[in-house]
Amino acid sequence: MPSDSTSQFSLLRRARSSVLDLAFPPRCVACDASTADQESPDRGFCSACRNELHGLKEPLCRRCALPLVFSHDGKRVGPKPDCPQCAQELWAFDRIIALGAYEGLLRHLILSAKRSSGETAARALGALLASVRMDHLSEYDLCSTVVAPIPSHWIRRITRQVNSPDSLAEQLASAMGIKMLKGLRRVQHTKRQTEVPHSQRIANVRDAFRVTAKT
Repeated sequence: MPSDSTSQFSLLRRARSSVLDLAFPPRCVACDASTADQESPDRGFCSACRNELHGLKEPLCRRCALPLVFSHDGKRVGPKPDCPQCAQELWAFDRIIALGAYEGLLRHLILSAKRSSGETAARALGALLASVRMDHLSEYDLCSTVVAPIPSHWIRRITRQVNSPDSLAEQLASAMGIKMLKGLRRVQHTKRQTEVPHSQRIANVRDAFRVTAKT
């Protein structure tokens, strides 16, 4: 049973949230529609925009996060749990957990998060990722898991006047109830990945980061 102090704190927090909602009604980051009537604690997006932002259909490939393809007889194509392309590759990570496909509204918001006024969009996307993908995120031992943002180079941070990777990671870590660790430093000012062909993108960021902290 929660203690009296815990219950009082919870009541105060809900009261504070209600007061803030009256003074500054929550609105969707994407379309500016009111989200005050939503029961979800994550009210950064209205229900219509939420549905559009995480439109990936399960099951998903654990390596590239794209929907797995099935044959006409209903059997999955490729060894479980990877798609045929990823099953033939060796990767240095266990899994990718994606919010959605990089297109449409999600692409627009990601690009918006990289501008000087993009911190709100970055935080809203971090909260939404935790909300809609918590079933996958919770498969890991949260007691020994940290959120580590992939940093931008300091020149790019100054130019954009925003640090969207940190803002998104802070919100994601907070929603998951775990620690965010700034354990990486970008030591090379590389070209933007969108400026190089797909075949050269791995080489473009090779040796661009250094580990600066240990868990």
